[in-house]
Amino acid sequence: MTPDVFFTNFLGLDSPNRFVPTDTMYSPDSAYTYIKYRQQYGGYEAEGAVVTLTYHNHSIIRFNGYYIPAHNLLLRDFFSEEDAITAYKQYYRSLNDSCDYFVSKLVTYTPESKQAQLCFQVQSTDSLLYGKILYLSTNDLSYVREGRIPGAGFNATFCTMYNGIRPGFDWGSESTYRVLKDTAAAVQVMQLGYNQYIGDISGMEWNISNNSSTWCNNLYPQYALDAYWSASLFSYYLQNKFHYPKYCFQSFYNPRTNLYQEVQDTLTPIYIATNTYTDQVFWAKISYQLKGLGKENHKPYYRNIIVVGHAGTQYNPKASIDEVVHEYAHIFSYQNWYEVAIPTFTP
Repeated sequence: MTPDVFFTNFLGLDSPNRFVPTDTMYSPDSAYTYIKYRQQYGGYEAEGAVVTLTYHNHSIIRFNGYYIPAHNLLLRDFFSEEDAITAYKQYYRSLNDSCDYFVSKLVTYTPESKQAQLCFQVQSTDSLLYGKILYLSTNDLSYVREGRIPGAGFNATFCTMYNGIRPGFDWGSESTYRVLKDTAAAVQVMQLGYNQYIGDISGMEWNISNNSSTWCNNLYPQYALDAYWSASLFSYYLQNKFHYPKYCFQSFYNPRTNLYQEVQDTLTPIYIATNTYTDQVFWAKISYQLKGLGKENHKPYYRNIIVVGHAGTQYNPKASIDEVVHEYAHIFSYQNWYEVAIPTFTP
C-alpha cells in the first residue's frame, strides 16, 4: 500500500488533501524507518498538521500525529492580502500605517465549531497588537477566530544560572505569588521535597513560587529557571519552526486502538529535586489516570516528565539547555520509550 492510498483509505479524506514527505528518520534497527509528512489541502498548508508513518520492512505499521479533517472546502480567491490587512485593521480599530503586516493563506481548524476552512492568517508588528493573530475567511473576509503566537506576551524576567537574563512567562495567580508555568509552551516546573523520588509523586510536590515578576532571589534552586526557560524555548521552536502542536509532548495509551494518542493542553512537568537524583537529569514516563476519559479511566495511562537532580560535587546542576532539550527529545524517540513502574496517581 502506498502512503497516498493509506492516507485516503485510513483517514477518509477527499482528493484535495495531500501529505507531503518532509523528513526521514532511520532507526538503529535498519528494519524501521520513520517518515514525517505535512498536510496540504488544494496546495495550501494545513496549520499545525504533521504526521509520522512508521515503516517496518517497508510496510506501514503505525500512524501518529495531528491532521485537519478537511472535506469539500471552498477555496475561493476573491480577496488580496491588502484586503486582509484592511479587514485586520478594521477589526482591531487600528490606525497604524507604519508597522509591518504579515499575511499567509492556510487551512485552519476551529475546535469550537469543528470546522476547517481556508483563511487569511494576519499578524503585525504593531506594539499594541504584539503576539495577536487574526484568522479571516478567504471567502468573505469574515472573522473566524483569534490566536496568539507561541512565546508572545512574555511577562517576567529570569536571572538564570547558565543563560544570563532572559525574558519568559510565569503564571500569575489571584494570590500574591507567581509560579513557573507556561500553558502556551505546555511546561511547568515542580519541586520534589527532601528525600522524595518520582515514585513518591502523589500531589506532595509543590510549585516553585515568587512574589515578583523578576526571578532573581535565592528562595529556590536558580537552575530551575534554566530548565524552565530551555524547555519553553524548545517548545516554541517546535511550534513555530516545525508546526508541532504543543500537545505532542504528552500521550496516553488508548486501550481501544492499542495506540498512543496525544492529550491536548496537558502540561509536561519538570521536577527539580531537593536532595535526590544527585548529578542526574533524565526523562521518564510515569503511570497515572486521566480524568474525563470515560470507560477507560480504570486503564493505565502514561505521562512524560523531566527530572533535574540535586547538584552534586561531580557536575554543576544538570540544567543547561543542551541537557534539558536532550531529555525532551526522548519524548519523540520511538526506540527509547519506557515506563516507570510506580503507583498510579491522579493529577
